Amino acid sequence: MKRYIALILACLLLAALPALAETEDVSGEWYTGINGAAALLTLKADGSYTISYPTAETAKGTWRYDDGYIYLDGEDLPALMTIDGQLKLCGEAVFFTRERPATYAPAEVLEGIYIGELSGYWKAAYVDKEGTPLPAGLLEDETDLYVEGTHVILGGPEFGDTIVEMAEENGALSGEIGGAQVLIQQQQDGLLRLSVTSPDAPARVWYLAAATSAALDTDTAK
Repeated sequence: MKRYIALILACLLLAALPALAETEDVSGEWYTGINGAAALLTLKADGSYTISYPTAETAKGTWRYDDGYIYLDGEDLPALMTIDGQLKLCGEAVFFTRERPATYAPAEVLEGIYIGELSGYWKAAYVDKEGTPLPAGLLEDETDLYVEGTHVILGGPEFGDTIVEMAEENGALSGEIGGAQVLIQQQQDGLLRLSVTSPDAPARVWYLAAATSAALDTDTAK
């Protein structure tokens, strides 16, 4: 008799597992890293969702949860599955977690440095987009600059190899281009911070890494 009771209890427990899975709380914010930037999926308790990515418009829709799977926009096929406290994009090796992935954080600016330390060829590594530095490659931003003393050449589609005569101020270079103020500073992480501020527009900021002379020759040959 005890053996039969144990079997019945085991069957009841197995039958209850899907019901328990259906009560799993997956609502809230989920993050995944894509090419050095964070995508944010928000599953709202009212059954709506948003997914945002810095280089794309925010997408919206509806979602439902069923037995470990998340279905978006009324589709019959699941878009995501729950696994080990994460959401996995079905058919892809892409995972969403509750923790925002690490992104580049600009270092503090150095003051009083020798101006010669700024000399050389520099290429954009990150570009500030609405307060978030994103990889320049992700934004297809080819901004670069060549520094020789206070003589600077700003390059890339944004500037088109414009020559700017700068002045040294407190270990930085400052100048003007087309009515906009240009400031070049060096950060503690070795990157240069290029800020361009227009009278009627927010400041645009690039973070540039030192590049080799070979890279300069390659860009010049384009």
